[in-house]
Amino acid sequence: MGLAAACTLSPIEPSAAGGDAGVPEAASAAGSPEAGADVVPDRPDAAWDQDVGSDVAATDRRLAVFGLRDGGVLSGEWVATYNHNYWWHDAGAELTYALFDIGSYAVHPDDRSFRMVSSLDVESIAYQPWPEGLMAYRDALRALGFAIDGVPLGGSVHVITAHDSYHLEEDGYGDFAFDLVLTDAQGARYQGDGTRNENYYTWGAAVTLPTGGYVIEVDRDEPDHDPGSYEPGAASNLVGIALGGSFYLYFLHFQQGSIPDDVRPDTLLPRGSHLGKVGMSGVTLEPHLHVVLLWYDASADPPRSWSVPVEFHGVGVAQTPAGPFISYDYVVPPARSWIAPAGARGPG
Repeated sequence: MGLAAACTLSPIEPSAAGGDAGVPEAASAAGSPEAGADVVPDRPDAAWDQDVGSDVAATDRRLAVFGLRDGGVLSGEWVATYNHNYWWHDAGAELTYALFDIGSYAVHPDDRSFRMVSSLDVESIAYQPWPEGLMAYRDALRALGFAIDGVPLGGSVHVITAHDSYHLEEDGYGDFAFDLVLTDAQGARYQGDGTRNENYYTWGAAVTLPTGGYVIEVDRDEPDHDPGSYEPGAASNLVGIALGGSFYLYFLHFQQGSIPDDVRPDTLLPRGSHLGKVGMSGVTLEPHLHVVLLWYDASADPPRSWSVPVEFHGVGVAQTPAGPFISYDYVVPPARSWIAPAGARGPG
């Protein structure tokens, strides 16, 4: 169970290592609603949800137009919805909508590519036809190189939790995270009774950086604890990587003292760098690697981060550890699937 400590971020001004920092050529989504736009009801689901390996055809895309109670209008691609009813802290009858517009992408802290809108401020929601030339969120991330490029663990890698379960409870920091563990050939995550960290195949597994970038945050000295329980609010050993704009890729639950000394803030790390070993630090019930793409909202009061959708690039997905693995250029692997490098017949 991973709760990203992203609310404490003080981001450096990153370049876009791992992708082109420039804004891809695209029209802006800003504008007023056209007359006759279809009004649609409020909804609590995430617009990102797609079948494994699927792409949204341009003809299926629509621009969301939010009419605000103060008379204002916001428009953009409706990428996600965060349901505060599920949150661990400050739960309440509120939703936060994530609207994306590539035309507002910029170097941190000026990146306004996302606008987070409270349902309490929304009077109506309508759709318009997708503007010609506007780059969608999924395409923008691919153009910028913001993806989990390959598998950060070696072996039989199981997506134990994805965009479901307790991730939806993590106050907006985990909605689109992935929890990765290692299993044996039969899919078991541990041997013995599972009461010791050493029982778990993931314990001590090497973590490889899948996407290059600047180190933004490191915590390496938090203690590990035994499986099955945790201290509420326990800090996790983690590494945060600045990709570009206000997008940051975070890895949580490292083993105490396993993150190398050369992994330090302001350091540019290439893809394939060793980040450390999987441990049991922080809020977690068993050893696993928590991977999440965060977008930092510098204009919020107070500033905070949000978990936003991200794809894996160049991986195969299977429903059993033995395969068969279907290779994808880009994919969002679902919970309870196994992943391996693209082209692999089985675990790497």
